Amino acid sequence: MGRIATFLRLWKEGRREEIRATLTRQALPAWLFRRNEMVITRLTRVRPLPRPLENVTVRWGTPADEPALLRVRPRAGGYRPNFEKGDLLVVGEVSGEVASFNWFETGPVHVSRSNGYTFEMGEGAAWVYGFEVEPRFRMSGVFHKHWVVAMELLAERGMSRVYGSIQADNPRSINSHRRLGFELLYTFRVLRFAGLIHHEAVPVPGTGLPPSRGFGRWRGADATVAAD
Repeated sequence: MGRIATFLRLWKEGRREEIRATLTRQALPAWLFRRNEMVITRLTRVRPLPRPLENVTVRWGTPADEPALLRVRPRAGGYRPNFEKGDLLVVGEVSGEVASFNWFETGPVHVSRSNGYTFEMGEGAAWVYGFEVEPRFRMSGVFHKHWVVAMELLAERGMSRVYGSIQADNPRSINSHRRLGFELLYTFRVLRFAGLIHHEAVPVPGTGLPPSRGFGRWRGADATVAAD
């Protein structure tokens, strides 16, 4: 049901290229074949808000928010497994209505089983995933304020860096993240067939990060932080 809802949303918004890319990725069962390209990013400082957006509030989420999350983004099986893993939920509201949410995975290492890599973030970092903004509130500043406050909430728990991945075939998302303050670290490509994995991690020019290419799981790291 969640996959159908995603296609309908992309079609309604006229995002035909993203539909094509999604269909290509899902043409064969993920356990048999997967080809993907993404950009690994880092955020340490958010660009200041141009206006206060006083009707937007951002807070930690709880399991009681699940019905509202499902209205924003339907998902088969719900979101309880995320809570059971211990991941953190951040919720944005507009005049009391849930308008955005995302998840943070904490811990020094992020493991992507579907894409065949691990990424060492180090202490004081989190991995972001599952960011959603209700369509009515896109391009309204909600995304920006959500991130401003989310970084403040993480700082209260001793975390100063956020990492994540963006699909490389989604330039709109890449540009919006860059405007917010995200740095691009790597372009990562993976090809997996019948259990065999081939990866290619290409550092963005100027980062000074090491490249990697070959068979097997990529074991990446943010060496720029380790060097400080």
